[in-house]
Amino acid sequence: MAADTSANPYQGILLMVAGIFCLSAMDATVRWLVLDGMSVVHLVAVRSWILLVAMTIWIWRRAGLAALTTKRPLHHAARAGIGMLAPLAFFVALKTIPLAEATAVFFCSVFLIIIGSTLFFGEQVGPHRWGAVVVGFAGVLVVTRPGADSFQPAILLVLAASGLYCALILMGRWLSSTDSTFSLVFFYNLGSAIGYTLVLPWFWQSMSATQFGVLLLVSALALAGHFLLTQAFAVGPVSVVAPYEYTALGWATLFGWIAWREVPAQTTVAGIGLILASGLYIAWRERLARGGSG
Repeated sequence: MAADTSANPYQGILLMVAGIFCLSAMDATVRWLVLDGMSVVHLVAVRSWILLVAMTIWIWRRAGLAALTTKRPLHHAARAGIGMLAPLAFFVALKTIPLAEATAVFFCSVFLIIIGSTLFFGEQVGPHRWGAVVVGFAGVLVVTRPGADSFQPAILLVLAASGLYCALILMGRWLSSTDSTFSLVFFYNLGSAIGYTLVLPWFWQSMSATQFGVLLLVSALALAGHFLLTQAFAVGPVSVVAPYEYTALGWATLFGWIAWREVPAQTTVAGIGLILASGLYIAWRERLARGGSG
């Protein structure tokens, strides 16, 4: 198969790194808000409505509202119900889990998606990638240290968020056989906004001007991050661009140190190294499978 000469790998890499920077900065900013006392439900509810409005305008200008046509609204509702719990669990965990550690454990979703793809879509995974999955899970165990005195139960929320995100991706792949990407994005955000709003009266808090301003920054970083990632995959080969998602580990460590002087323990660094190595190896094997060079 001929290579796509229109793809620009360097531009794609830069866009991916910039997008991951924005999303990592968003996580750090969210952590600042929850440590400042803001309700996580309140935070994600307001963020969801801001994202819904912005993405509706984007979809309308990009593809028209006809792109939102679907024959499976109940499946979209189920996907939104599952997916909306992922950021909730992750953000609650950030109250007690260092940013770098939470980010590393969340990458467990990469390995869960591979397992899910074999179970539900019959994808063939060779021994190399299965070995990388095992190493990646070993890295997660090193970071979380179950059974050790230093084990933090809140890390289970990060693992739950990772599993929910995996379900969101797999359900999206299943729905993509009949529905457009635009409808997947729209109905997920619509369902999340409605779901959070229904429970918001029990979690509503008054916000200071500073908190509201920071919440707007969270929404802006989320929009910028998702836009940059979308553009990265549009202009650069997936097999080249995707591995740079792991720069999130570096950004999370940097933001954690700058904001809270968090320095990962040696065991955490070792676990992050295993997760990073296994993830990059999986990306490299995927590139080989797609016929990429290098």
